[in-house]
Amino acid sequence: MLVKSASDVKHNLVSKVGSIQLPHDLKGRLLEQELAKATQEFVYWIELRGWTLAHVPGHKNPQWVTDGSGPMAYYAIDWLGERTGTKRSQTPMEHRGGGDHYPTRDEHRGTLPTKRETTLDETDGMVEYRCVGVFWAPEVITEMLGSIYERKERERQAKNPVIFGPGGQRLQHLAPRKGD
Repeated sequence: MLVKSASDVKHNLVSKVGSIQLPHDLKGRLLEQELAKATQEFVYWIELRGWTLAHVPGHKNPQWVTDGSGPMAYYAIDWLGERTGTKRSQTPMEHRGGGDHYPTRDEHRGTLPTKRETTLDETDGMVEYRCVGVFWAPEVITEMLGSIYERKERERQAKNPVIFGPGGQRLQHLAPRKGD
């Protein structure tokens, strides 16, 4: 795959937000340990992208969102719809027409899953802590050169190379010269 990028890559500051879901009754030293472990993992995964954690003088980076007394807990969002405690997604919607002619799957019952959870019962007792980090990230637009077919063909040939000759060199096709 060919990638075209500028030789002098410019960098700029970018903020990223990470989150972790924990039980709401996790407090004290155990909470601090979980948040410290999550901070290291957050920085690790962002740095795998090639970004670098910025050092901000006078501030800790990354930092957990606080409410003044400690890390602020939000109601955890059920992105995948897997929590059994989300009662509104388990109740059938009476206003849908069709009756037995058009059955509704269980995961489609109730309100849309994008509605924010507002109680611990809806989140199965889970809360979400959010971490904000500032990173140096490259300002590069990556362009793919060539067609998709050519790229896939090169990848296929790289997996199954065809080698001719004793030295592993491919023999060149000898075309007759003009005048021969």
